[in-house]
Amino acid sequence: MKRTVHLPNCARPSATPSAWTARAQGLKSSLGPLMVQVASDTVVVVETRTKEGKFSQELQDLLADKLIKKVFCQGRDDIKSLGKALPPVTVSGPYVDLKDMTDLPKNPVPGLAAILSRADPQGARWTKQSIKKRRWYTLQSSEQMLAEPGFVQYAAADAWGTVTAHAILVGRIVSRDVGSSSSKRLRL
Repeated sequence: MKRTVHLPNCARPSATPSAWTARAQGLKSSLGPLMVQVASDTVVVVETRTKEGKFSQELQDLLADKLIKKVFCQGRDDIKSLGKALPPVTVSGPYVDLKDMTDLPKNPVPGLAAILSRADPQGARWTKQSIKKRRWYTLQSSEQMLAEPGFVQYAAADAWGTVTAHAILVGRIVSRDVGSSSSKRLRL
């Protein structure tokens, strides 16, 4: 099953301060990631590659655009994996990694939930689903990822959480209610 979602022009960031996040799933593939999620403040797109290993031109253009800031969470492996796609997906700066924006210890590298918890203006503790507990690390193809209940939702929430953490850390979200409880689950 092939599924590609193209980025509409209206989803591109405006002149106001904005950033796009990119997350990749299935990094062990020799043809790059099996799935890529991108998100802005208002939209999340989950894209799988074609059988030939290609991602859409729109995704390639977005990640190569030097005018759009890209935000990653532990992005070194994501960027390296995108470079293995055919054709390689170039990630041009400016880009930032959330782990470098916090005062959390760098070893072990903090995860997204820890970064969101540290940055949350209300001091809430964030959690997210576990790839290990759900055994999603066993998914070996884009088709399996799309067919697995909850995985696409997990992937989209991961991208949304990354762009939300960046917005909090740079002060674009100061007191916005991204959930009112003292504990927040990263889920769409």
